[in-house]
Amino acid sequence: MMSDRPKKILVVRLSALGDVIQSLCILPLLKTNHPDAEIGWVINAELAPAISGHPQIDRIHIFQKRWLKSLANPGRWTEISEEMGKFFAEIKACDYDVVIDMQGLLKTAVIAGLSGIKRRVGLAHGRELSGFFYTEKYVSYKEYFDHDKLHHEHFRILAHALDGEKISEGDKSKLSLQLPTLSTEVELKVESLLKNAFARPAKVVALAPGTQWSSKFWPIEYWQRLLKQVLSDIDMNVVMVGAKSDLPLIEEILKGFDQKEIDKRLINLAGLTSIPEMYAIYKHVHVAIGPDSAPLHIAGASKVPHVVGLYGATSQFRTPPVGDSEIKLFACQNKLPCQPCHKDTCRFGTNECMINIPPENIFQYVASLPG
Repeated sequence: MMSDRPKKILVVRLSALGDVIQSLCILPLLKTNHPDAEIGWVINAELAPAISGHPQIDRIHIFQKRWLKSLANPGRWTEISEEMGKFFAEIKACDYDVVIDMQGLLKTAVIAGLSGIKRRVGLAHGRELSGFFYTEKYVSYKEYFDHDKLHHEHFRILAHALDGEKISEGDKSKLSLQLPTLSTEVELKVESLLKNAFARPAKVVALAPGTQWSSKFWPIEYWQRLLKQVLSDIDMNVVMVGAKSDLPLIEEILKGFDQKEIDKRLINLAGLTSIPEMYAIYKHVHVAIGPDSAPLHIAGASKVPHVVGLYGATSQFRTPPVGDSEIKLFACQNKLPCQPCHKDTCRFGTNECMINIPPENIFQYVASLPG
């Protein structure tokens, strides 16, 4: 056990939304060992609402993605250097004792390295030469990318490392995470939106088809078959959830339906809600269905009673949702030799692992749920 316990801790995790949600697991671990410590977080500007108002985060430091893009434009170097100088001055003024880089990329490691913080904890997988900027490194490349090991346990290792502790084999305490506290305004807006969307009250199933990785796409036809069965055979209302970029996909799914089939039974909110509003939506959801992407992890963190994940390119054993929900994860019926590849695009161009998750299996599970 180290004698100098950190009083101020900085966490670096810039993106993406689903990864940020999963990374929140480290906060209760840090607070358990350091209940009085102040915690700061560095995050991309557009994702700051994902952690704003979190009771275990004391400060948020905003990183602008345009700073990196502008490096290719010498005409903006003076402007960008001034902005970045203010950013690092803000961090240095907080006088953090330690920084934990949870992302392990060159850009996040550079942030840690230029932060002025003497103790810099990061991952030992060596991606993009990130390890050059750390004073302490944990979790090897082999450990980090082990398909059968829970990724969230890496956060436990980083948290315990602050006190010079190693994780014992017997440490199987349940991981947990908490979403930010929502404003009353956001809660009331979403409650009213859902109340007025449906002809009558019923339990809600949320479908989130979108994902940034094409390798995680479940076929449009499968979403249509699942949705048709839900609308015709189960007394549940439906919410389509996603970002603005998911809207074309969801509109394509809904082309398979007459307006009378979905009128007052389904509302499409893709691209129409902020991140906090998406959090609020899942408070009203009974069943959440989606691939290994941000909405699935939000559902778990929101304690949706039943969370259904569709896994192909990624491992259901490595990155399942975290929460108190009943979590049911479906993967390819007959595991393929290339699975899980952890690639954003299928190398064979087939998405065979996702095609081999029949929609009828998902429906049967949902139909079997009590109530």
